[in-house]
Amino acid sequence: MTVLACYAERHADRWSAICLDLDIAVEAGSLRQARKALEAAISDYLQDAMAAPAEERSYLLSRRAPWHVWAACIAKAIWARLLYSDRINRWRLEGAAVPCPV
Repeated sequence: MTVLACYAERHADRWSAICLDLDIAVEAGSLRQARKALEAAISDYLQDAMAAPAEERSYLLSRRAPWHVWAACIAKAIWARLLYSDRINRWRLEGAAVPCPV
């Protein structure tokens, strides 16, 4: 089973979450809702990708977020760990480990 790299952060009164490995993003009112929405979006995306022709499926399953998005997420996670390690829950720092059946 593959584990996908995901990241979530709060923006004012909303949460955004992104799956870096598949370049899928969602927004929700809470961290829990963002995680559930991202898991649903990933599941739907994978079902569609697996139903696609082989060449298209290969592209869809290897589509990643741009390097600068990865870099920003990693930098924010490191910064948060350094500044708020005593107050940030582990899931937020490590991302949502979403099982991937690929």
